[in-house]
Amino acid sequence: MFDLSFDEIAGIVGRSPEAARQLASRARRRVRGADTGASDAVRRQRKVVEGFLAALRARDLEGLVAVLDPEFSVRADAVAAPALPSQDIHGAENWAKQAVQAARGARFAAPALVDGSVSVVIAPRGRLFRVLRLTIEGDRIMAMEVIGDPERLAQMNIAPLENA
Repeated sequence: MFDLSFDEIAGIVGRSPEAARQLASRARRRVRGADTGASDAVRRQRKVVEGFLAALRARDLEGLVAVLDPEFSVRADAVAAPALPSQDIHGAENWAKQAVQAARGARFAAPALVDGSVSVVIAPRGRLFRVLRLTIEGDRIMAMEVIGDPERLAQMNIAPLENA
């Protein structure tokens, strides 16, 4: 998926190459070992995330709003949003307008399994910078938690999505 070696992935997730291999192996086992419903759920979530990222990269406001629930909410930790007066944003259109204006980092974003759930990792120059932990229901993203705290990032199990 990322077209990277385990050594490069290890640098992104802040783990050793052996640990990165183990995380990928564990994620593959979870996906393969899960019942068909779970595997289908991962595929559906991945499709939603890919639509989200495509709209964000294209700076397509309508496309972005289409994959977000109207009551979409975002919460960011203090590291991810240090200069904002509020670290919480509510409403798909409110967030999408801001996201489209600041979409230049989207080229570094990729879908990934984060603690077993489909989410987004942002890793410019191969260094893990942010995780966008998503809550997905059906074909919509309901909520997002933006995590930038290095301690929290280091505790996450992150694996690339293979052909899920």
